[in-house]
Amino acid sequence: MRSKKASWVGAVLHPAFEVFMAIAVGLALLYFIHSLGDKTDFEKRFIATDLALLLDAIPAMPQPGALYLFYHPQRSDKWDVKYGFNFGKNKVEVTAKKDDSNPGFFFFTPDPRLRIDQAVFPFADSVIAPLFIKQGTRIAIEDINKRKFKYNPNALVCTGARFNQRLDVWPGHEPAEPGGMDEEYIASALQGTGVVEPASLIIDPAKPKLVLYLEDVPADDMAIKAFVHGSSDPAVLAASQRVACEIVNSLLDVFYEKDIPVIGAAVVPFDPVHTAGESDDYLTAAKGGVVLRFGSLKRPEFTSPDFQQQAALAIKGGIENAKK
Repeated sequence: MRSKKASWVGAVLHPAFEVFMAIAVGLALLYFIHSLGDKTDFEKRFIATDLALLLDAIPAMPQPGALYLFYHPQRSDKWDVKYGFNFGKNKVEVTAKKDDSNPGFFFFTPDPRLRIDQAVFPFADSVIAPLFIKQGTRIAIEDINKRKFKYNPNALVCTGARFNQRLDVWPGHEPAEPGGMDEEYIASALQGTGVVEPASLIIDPAKPKLVLYLEDVPADDMAIKAFVHGSSDPAVLAASQRVACEIVNSLLDVFYEKDIPVIGAAVVPFDPVHTAGESDDYLTAAKGGVVLRFGSLKRPEFTSPDFQQQAALAIKGGIENAKK
């Protein structure tokens, strides 16, 4: 009796069957290429796919991290169409003319840990180069030729519990010490914003503190350091770290606008028992708070009343962000 299995194997491996399969695959590819339409349709779909895959790849980079990247497709005599872009919640669309009824599109998967901006750059008679800025937990998307978002690689990722208490603000130095009066002016301006405790002559250990220090460091060697009580309970420590982080980022924005160089920024747990500053002891493990060391007294901005007011408003903004 003949084996039917052997007959089937012979048919599958027959040269005529292989030719048939090659023709079928070729026809399928030709049908796919024909479905793409003209060169512009292909380019729109290609770029939309490329950009969507890029938005999938950014969250996969080491976290936390910062990114400044602009996208420019290949340009040549054979690739010269200008494009418009629409970045939605989970889809990228690319157009090649005004009111394009057949945009190229592709989907991406949003990461719940990151906030991706939605942005629309309508088709225009000029090249639009999408710019991607990852800073903290935000991915901003802009046209590199009309960018408004300020990229700051020192920005921190602020996560954790909300900070819903009112801070008691104190200058770190005495008025007679270097920077003492400037710290007092900033503290007073901050108290005038209503987001902190009213001015008081008595240090209340039952309230979380914000201690302000302007440092006597070189003008181009300035960092923003926010210290929190490392012996606090986890919930108190997390809330203190959150408000400290938001304050640092808010100040970084102001310094960036004023072209004030910052070499770094950090939120650091510490134990006031082991530090020399007496006002560090204002922080208690039970209530937490922040010791903020920022600014250089060798820079004229920090002795300017106008700038001190701006610094106070920046700190206020950070405190308000920590409540969200």
